[in-house]
Amino acid sequence: MRSASLFSGALGLDLGLEAAGFHAVAAVESDRHAAATIRRNRPGVEILTDAFDQATLARLKELGPFDLVCGGPPCQSWSHAGKRLGLDDNRGLCIPRFIDIVALLSPEFVVMENVHGLMTASIDGEKGAVVRMATDRLSRMGYAASVILANAADFWTPQSRKRVVILARLGGPAPSLEQTHAQSQQPDLFMGAPLLAKWLTLKDAIGDRPKGDCAAYPESKARFFRMIKPGQDWRSLPEAEQEAAMGNAIRSGGGRTGFFRRLSWERPSPTLTCSPLGKANAFCHPDEVRPLNVAEYARVQGFPDSWRFEGPLMARYRQIGNAVPVQLGEAIGRAMSESS
Repeated sequence: MRSASLFSGALGLDLGLEAAGFHAVAAVESDRHAAATIRRNRPGVEILTDAFDQATLARLKELGPFDLVCGGPPCQSWSHAGKRLGLDDNRGLCIPRFIDIVALLSPEFVVMENVHGLMTASIDGEKGAVVRMATDRLSRMGYAASVILANAADFWTPQSRKRVVILARLGGPAPSLEQTHAQSQQPDLFMGAPLLAKWLTLKDAIGDRPKGDCAAYPESKARFFRMIKPGQDWRSLPEAEQEAAMGNAIRSGGGRTGFFRRLSWERPSPTLTCSPLGKANAFCHPDEVRPLNVAEYARVQGFPDSWRFEGPLMARYRQIGNAVPVQLGEAIGRAMSESS
């Protein structure tokens, strides 16, 4: 089945869909490093650079018909971690544009992925209005849509990563996702056998210690990580060191569990971000005083070791951190193909 990929990034979602039988014919991606990654790994995919350009729309129409249109419109406008500017930010307009392109191409299936903050994102103060805007437009176009808050760890991914997934089918029924993993094995009350496998752990993903280029902490940050054991965070620092490590953030609200967090081999990774050096998400390797390297980042996101990321170091981290986990993409693809 043929797919058109919008806001494609490094093709994480598309790789998963590919495993379920969907072949990306075209990818719309404006980031030059991500586009170079697509070109290197999937040279047969036609790359278009501007989702808002009329020439792009005309070319997509020429390349059709498509069985599926998929993508993850830029999420920063809706993220809890950002300023949530929404439609006041040009990136927020990417969601309406995504729906515009679906209307133009009329595929049988639609997949849109975004941050879980989209569930409460508002328009003119109305919470949840962004999701309703998307699903109402799809409904008027003849699609039956399901809105799913999915944790990637529930779908064979060694990472706890919550995302909103909108799945739609022209003429219905709306596809749904079938969970494969759980935080703990859940027994069948009748048969006494596990229904779902346990979540994969960081050790499952990178226990063989793949080699790769790696960012480095400055000594001002590294010295605190030396005091923290696997699975701990800044709260395990000696009390005299906590304020030195946290600065003004020590008096801010929230759990702040991402600050000075050393990963645990025995649990899934937390959500990987576009930089391993951020103040609130500097996740340290379980045994070494360093972030995960690029190869480890890619493993956690489900990319095969043969996948090559283009661009300077931080551009590669950004592409991987922004991707949809490949295993989640495959679960989505199978939900689509099995409903056809």
